[in-house]
Amino acid sequence: MSVVETVSRISELVPAQLGDYSVPVMPDVSAAGELAAISGASAADIEAAATLIDGHNHQIAGITAEAQAAISATAEQLFGIGQSFLHQAAPVALSALQPTPGAATSAIAQLEAVARTHIAQAEAAAGELDETLSTLAGRLHNIADEPFALTEAPAATQAAAATSTAGPPPSTVPTGDAGSATTSDPAFAPAAVDAPAPSDDAGAEAGRQAVAAARSQLGTPYEWGGTTPGVGFDCSGFTQWAWGQAGVDIPRLAHEQAVGQQISASELREGDLAVWDGHVAMYAGNGELIEAGSPVSTSPLRTNNLDMNFHGFYRPTS
Repeated sequence: MSVVETVSRISELVPAQLGDYSVPVMPDVSAAGELAAISGASAADIEAAATLIDGHNHQIAGITAEAQAAISATAEQLFGIGQSFLHQAAPVALSALQPTPGAATSAIAQLEAVARTHIAQAEAAAGELDETLSTLAGRLHNIADEPFALTEAPAATQAAAATSTAGPPPSTVPTGDAGSATTSDPAFAPAAVDAPAPSDDAGAEAGRQAVAAARSQLGTPYEWGGTTPGVGFDCSGFTQWAWGQAGVDIPRLAHEQAVGQQISASELREGDLAVWDGHVAMYAGNGELIEAGSPVSTSPLRTNNLDMNFHGFYRPTS
């Protein structure tokens, strides 16, 4: 192996530098606690996630620094091996020029031995770097695979959060979904939320079918003007579709669905509708509403939804 070939082989093993690298800056989540208190929710998950991510960022930065240090050290080691080879190879190569019989043959043999020794040293150094980087990469994979479990908020917190967040936000409710503000029925008694056992008449069966259809869409995204199952619903498109599966046609817009028989909370049965100025939800039984929030989900029975006026509870009829 020639001097040039040996130097070329050693240079091929020199690792590339990582270059400039920095972990993303964590966003400021200091306001999460205050916002959670206002909405009656919990900031525990956000704060825990921020702490976890910040810790991960420090770990990633540390691992990256270790990798860069190992790469730089190996590059310097390979440079030293190359220098050592040239230092030993030069006098051997010169000896090949001596007129002594056999000098050239002997010099070439010595040169090949020196070359093999230094290439072996260079390959060993590169192999050690590979092992080091593989170990560091494994630590990065462990960070990526670390599970993060969301905490389960107490029922009271969930109910409070659902009061302000379960329905679609005002900015995402289609214009046609909002009706003119009206005053709630003064005879309505919101404290009575226990639903009686549903009757066996045709109306009760239709209500149960509507709720069953609605539950089949749990998790469907909120979509402004949406009426397509599995793709997206807005609030009134969702209730219209669910009742349609039970064979009952109701109006398209939220405020227009305040039709049929108006009932009190104590009379609620599956399928009945809770109607606000710009939102509508369906009573699903067991003190719960099912509605096209973000996504379709259930929430505790309520009569307030952001700053919308509550029209009352209504029972659709054929």
